[in-house]
Amino acid sequence: MLHTHLAKFKRYPRAALRYRATGISHISMVLNAQGQVIDAAIVTSSGNRILDNEALDIVKRAAPLPHELNGDGQVQVVAPISFYL
Repeated sequence: MLHTHLAKFKRYPRAALRYRATGISHISMVLNAQGQVIDAAIVTSSGNRILDNEALDIVKRAAPLPHELNGDGQVQVVAPISFYL
């Protein structure tokens, strides 16, 4: 469900297209009870700064995010965001 939601907000950066850059960025996100992103960070880089920055931007654009809560009202999720031509 989270991956489907994030995919709706995915854009391939023009600069990355120009260089035919591809890769997968793994993003760690901490979400509150309303699905708002409290914190997001790159866990594993795609190897391309442009793609990594876009992966973080996707998370921001997609908020609020769907999730299942744990006991304290926050959840941490790691999601891969792939960029392939």
